Amino acid sequence: MESNAKYADGIYYRKESGDALFVNLFVPSELSWKEKGVTVRQETRYPDEGATRFKVTADKPTALTINVRRPWWATEGFVATINGAAQEFRSAPGSYVQLKRTWSTGDTVEIAMPMSFRMEGFKDNPKRAAVMYGPLVMAAVTEPNNRLSAIVTEDSPERFLSSLKPVPGKSLEFTAPASLFRTSLQSGDQPITFKPLLRMLDESYVVYWDQMTPAEFANNPPSTAPAQGNRGG
Repeated sequence: MESNAKYADGIYYRKESGDALFVNLFVPSELSWKEKGVTVRQETRYPDEGATRFKVTADKPTALTINVRRPWWATEGFVATINGAAQEFRSAPGSYVQLKRTWSTGDTVEIAMPMSFRMEGFKDNPKRAAVMYGPLVMAAVTEPNNRLSAIVTEDSPERFLSSLKPVPGKSLEFTAPASLFRTSLQSGDQPITFKPLLRMLDESYVVYWDQMTPAEFANNPPSTAPAQGNRGG
């Protein structure tokens, strides 16, 4: 809990020599770099949206390289614009995008980093995995004391993850077919609801899924798997 108060220490860094600013975290904040006479205001709803915006105020035009972190999961559709103009850059996920120019008051940087679904498996058992959305661990709402969680399909993750659909009007909430994401031996009619694990409060949930073919599930369903989380219930 004490570490939460230190997050602000890691949002921005500067290079000891030279004119370089590093943006590490996507947090609504304002940096006042008095030695440079520059203020950078960050506006974002991250992680509810995969985007952030920086507005620059400068006492006078100032040459500066702003290095924006490109998360390792931001593999597709990462775009940086300055005053609406798309920027050319060379960067790989897990590195920084260098935006070098002479900055003036009113300059605006916008970063788009679309999130996508993927599976992240155990090192010793890649077939047991969690559903991830960008940086977020996704949990599925389930009945209390549920001990079964399996993804039953012949498809690859790239195909079955496309079955998760956003819930209109609810940020970072998705549904998926109960026939695919199984939390009981019988497939129910109601879809499975996924939310970020960090937003589970008073619900029972599952995080880890055994990936199985229909034949494997029929012959050996994971009914003896370790119980999943149950907050407040």
